[in-house]
This record gives sequence, structure tokens and C-alpha cells, in this order.
Amino acid sequence: ERADLIRRGIIDDPNNRKPLSEALTFVGTCMDMCPMFEREERQFQKSVDKLEIDPANGLIDPRKAVKAFHRPAAGNESALPSDVRPPKVLVWTLDYLVKDIVGENPDLMSTHGFVRDRTRGIRQDFTLQNYRGLETIDCHERIARYHILCIHQLAQDDRFVLQQEMEQLQKCMTTLNELYDDAKKDGIPCPNEPELRAYQIIVYIHDTECQRAAQKWGFADTETGVQQALRLHQAAFKNAPRFFNLLRRRETTYLMGCIAEAHFYHIRKEHFRKMRQAYNKDATSVTLADVERQLAFDHRSDLDRYLEHFGIETALDGQGEEYIVPNRNFDGMADRNSPRAYNLGLSPSQSPANDDSSNS
Repeated sequence: ERADLIRRGIIDDPNNRKPLSEALTFVGTCMDMCPMFEREERQFQKSVDKLEIDPANGLIDPRKAVKAFHRPAAGNESALPSDVRPPKVLVWTLDYLVKDIVGENPDLMSTHGFVRDRTRGIRQDFTLQNYRGLETIDCHERIARYHILCIHQLAQDDRFVLQQEMEQLQKCMTTLNELYDDAKKDGIPCPNEPELRAYQIIVYIHDTECQRAAQKWGFADTETGVQQALRLHQAAFKNAPRFFNLLRRRETTYLMGCIAEAHFYHIRKEHFRKMRQAYNKDATSVTLADVERQLAFDHRSDLDRYLEHFGIETALDGQGEEYIVPNRNFDGMADRNSPRAYNLGLSPSQSPANDDSSNS
């Protein structure tokens, strides 16, 4: 098949170098959610997901099979057109994943690994064809929302790895950033751009360049999600109580709250560091009730785990109110390993990272 396509001038010959300007446009021709060759190959290799099996015969079902993500590797031959789905097929493949797989399974975790891999495959097929039309933008927007949702909904599941989810979300956001810029140059309107730009600001809440970039997008001066995201960005590490108060406002959408959760640990940690500096200046004691309210902990037990994690001691005053003790451990506050890391907003598989409260 490859030799025939090269002979007919449909795909480039990898053995014949040519200028990039003369390269042929690669167009996918697979009209199924999963190419026939891959279905046969994965059936032979016994690499079929349970969501793709026909219960009647135990074999891969062509109506349920979805192309898997294939990691590029040195020495592997390039994809053939029959292995790559054109844009319209990619759109209804994502429709299937969202409506039939995620929508019909109440347990989000049970389908998460499958959907995350198959959405990577969708993004890969768009990249292979260098297709940058509205279908690409629509699919990347929906995939980004899915990753953001999972960051909150699956945060307490031991099988969920936040670092991997954030990595895929950031890659999706990078592509969307390029797509929006190209669409703007071509005069093509993208109605969901302000929404996704707002998520981007919160995803990169540590990046001081976000403020400057937002000015170029053209949404910073209008009351959109972008403005609220910028307020959160400004308050995150300067004024944690204000950050959490902003999360409670109606301008903060559900998905904005979901992605903000990924930064709760660092924001709370920075607040504790500032408290330490205040103690060094002989500041008055801070009650746990104040900290619980300011940092939006849902329960006192959640705050207690943070205090234990950082080695911060507490005591009771004469009225029975519990407050933070400025001791040597608090003055030298440092991260420690936590066996139940997600209770602190930490990923068990990485260094300190993140958490949520339903107040957002």
C-alpha cells in the first residue's frame, strides 16, 4: 500500500529528500473510528480495551473500537492515509467518546484511561494532517474541558495521577493558543476563545507573563471570564484570602474552580510562609478558625492535615480558642512526605502539587 501511494504521488517518499515547500499535503482517508489494520493488530496482540469488545463474541467491535494513541518512535514508518481519520471523522469520534462512553458511564474513573488515550489519538491525527480548521479548535476545546473536569472529579482517587492530566491539558492549551492566533490572523471568529483563554490563565497561574499576554488577546478590558481569571492570577500568591473569596463569586465558573484546585496547595503553602514571616516580627497569634475561613478549608480536619504536614504546632488560649504557635518548626517550615497526599492537594507520584474545596 505504501509503495503504491508513493508511486501515485499521494504521499512523499521518505527516501527522497525535497524542500518543505514541495511536500505533499497529507490527508487521512480512514472513515472508521479505528483503522481496520489497527483493529486486526490489536485483536491479535490481545490489546483490546473492554469498552471496545463485542459481548456477543468477545472480539473487538468495529462500531466501538477507537484508534489508540501511538507514541512516535525512531525507526517506525510514517502513518498511511488509511490509518488517519479526516477531520469530520475525528469530530464524531469525539462525540462518541463524550456522549456514549463518558455520558453513559456514571463512574468517570472507569472510562478515564480509555478516553484520555483516545483523545490523544484524536489530537495526533489532526497534527499528522496539519489541519487547523474549526473542527480542530472545537475538538481541542472539548478535550481541554474534559481534562479540567477530571482534575477536580478524580482528585481523591488513588489511581488518578494529576501530573499526567496536567501535562495533557497543557499540551492541549498550547495547541489552542496557536490555533486561536492563526484564526485571528485569518479573520475567523472563535466564540469560545474567551472561555478557554480564562482557563489558560489559571492553568499557568505561576507565570507572570500571563498578564501581558492577556492584553494582546483583546479580552482583558471586557467583563469576560478572562477578567475574573486575571483577578485570580493576581491574588493567588499575593493575597490568598482574596483568592479564595474570588473563587466564591458567581463570575468564577465551575470549570475555572476545577482548574484553580490544581494550585490550592501552593497558594496555601505560600500563605503559611507569609504567616511565618509575620511571626518573626512578633505578630499576634492567628486562630485556626481564621485560617480555616481565609483559606477555604471545608473541614477543620483538612486544615489539621496541612498543619501536621508542615510541622506547625497549635495551642489553646484562655478562652479555649485554638491558635498557631510560632515555634522553631514553624519558623523552618518545609515540605514533608505525606502518605495520603491528595488530602493536602499533593500528587502521590510527584513533589507537592494540589487540592480543592467545595467552596470554589
